[in-house]
Amino acid sequence: MALLQLPLFPLDIVVLPFEEVPLHIFEPRYKGMVKTSLAQDKPFGIVFKDNRTIDSIGCSVEITQVLKTYTTGEYDIVVTGKKRFKIMNRTKNGDLWVGHVEFFHDQEVGENNLFKELQDEYLRVLLKFGIEDNMELHLNKKFSFEFVKGILLSIPIKKKLLELANEKDRLSFIKNLFNEIHSQSPIIQNGQNIPEA
Repeated sequence: MALLQLPLFPLDIVVLPFEEVPLHIFEPRYKGMVKTSLAQDKPFGIVFKDNRTIDSIGCSVEITQVLKTYTTGEYDIVVTGKKRFKIMNRTKNGDLWVGHVEFFHDQEVGENNLFKELQDEYLRVLLKFGIEDNMELHLNKKFSFEFVKGILLSIPIKKKLLELANEKDRLSFIKNLFNEIHSQSPIIQNGQNIPEA
C-alpha cells in the first residue's frame, strides 16, 4: 500500500476520530501549516508528544471552524478528528515534520450483541449525569469513537483506544470503561483548556 504524506502536529494531547478540539496556533511553522490546510482544504495529523518522543499512531484532523484570525497570523480554530494513521517514517520539511503514513480503515461492526450492550451502557451513563436531550442523536451512533465524544478521558485511555486494532476490541474496551464510570463522579466535558502551539 502506498504511503501518504501528512503534515504532523505533535502535541501533548490525543485526538480521537469524531472528537472536536479547539486550538490556538501561534508558532510560525504551524501558522503556515494551518494556512495551507485552509487554502487547500487538506487535513493534518495530530500525534501525542512527550519528552521529545513522538507516538507512531495519531489521528488526522480537519479544520471545521475558524474562530478568530489575528493580525499576527495566529489562529483560533476548531479541528475534528477524522482517521487513525500509523507513521511509517517521517522527515523534516523545513521546521515541520511530515509523516509518511498509512491510514487505518475502521469499519462499523453493525448492531450485534456487543454493540447493543454498549448502547445500553452508554444510555445509563447519559441518564446518570442527567443528559436527556437529543436522545435520538445519541442512539444513532455507529462507531466506537462516537460513544466517547464529549467525555473527558485520560491520555493513557485515549492512547489505548487509538491503538486498538479493530472495532470489536474498542467496543468491548469502551463498554468496560462505561461500567467503571457508573461508580465514579461526573466526567462529562463542559469546558476544556485550549491547547496552544
